[in-house]
Amino acid sequence: MSRTMLSSVNDAAQTVARASSSDHLADVGRAAEKTLSPKRYKKYAPHVACAVAAAAIAVALLSSPPLPPPPPPPRPRLPYASDPTRPHSFYGLAWWLPCCATYRTEGLAARPVTIVPVKKKRWRRTRASPAIEGLRNSATYFRKARGRKAAYPVHAQPFMDGIQALMPTFGAFGSAIHAAAAKDVEGNVKKLRRNGAPLVPLHTLIRDEVALHNATHPDSTAQAFVWLKRILNFMSHFFDTLDRRPDLELNGCLTRAYEAHLGPYHNVVFRQLAVVLMQVIPDRAAMLELFGVATFAELRPHLAAWTHETYPLIAKIDAFYVANRLQP
Repeated sequence: MSRTMLSSVNDAAQTVARASSSDHLADVGRAAEKTLSPKRYKKYAPHVACAVAAAAIAVALLSSPPLPPPPPPPRPRLPYASDPTRPHSFYGLAWWLPCCATYRTEGLAARPVTIVPVKKKRWRRTRASPAIEGLRNSATYFRKARGRKAAYPVHAQPFMDGIQALMPTFGAFGSAIHAAAAKDVEGNVKKLRRNGAPLVPLHTLIRDEVALHNATHPDSTAQAFVWLKRILNFMSHFFDTLDRRPDLELNGCLTRAYEAHLGPYHNVVFRQLAVVLMQVIPDRAAMLELFGVATFAELRPHLAAWTHETYPLIAKIDAFYVANRLQP
């Protein structure tokens, strides 16, 4: 086939294709105009509007909070029974109810308010002076030292603590008596500690010294223990004389107690020195001031309580010395 014939055939095919495509496009355009025509959907407008309104109402109901419940109706009240000013109403008669006590106003008179002062609690034991505290502490230690039964030996530790607790009490009788007592009392307590007390019981130490014939040595436990006992006996006699002889001054009471319990065991030099020391002690008024009391009646119970605990201890030590053939 020649080239001229092929070109003519090609031109004819293109012309047919253009014609067919233009017809097809025209048909599609007419169909689209027919489909999108508003006249066709005019009859569905009321139904669509109702559906949109129903959807809007449903959304509004579901999105809004629920309404609160209506308040309950008020309860009916009797005007006569609920009147608090009437004496025979419910609130007027129910004065015993806590909620109604303030409603009764008729017939009530205002009572004057009486302020009662608070009574201060008085303790059995109050703070006292160092001298009285020394007596109290010493009496407590001596009660522990003598034990519960007479057969028990004297306990070393509470006995030495009770002796040393008396040092503030010696200060109430003047500086001279305090210095002499401190030297004598603390010196004997040091001897007891040096000989083994309180690790070794006192009765064991004394019995060992008796077996070794060493009980009369000045540094022995037997001599230190008996001198401390004599000092306790001297103090007990002095306190009793203060109570029984109010006409005597302190130097007179001390002289009588010294001659009865310490003087017989001192030599002439010590006795003369003791007499000089007993002349420089204060009087009764100064002693009461140092004890922190106004009258001797306030001091008497403390002295009696101390002697009450000391006499049984002294008797127990004397019995022990007599049983071991020692001079008490």
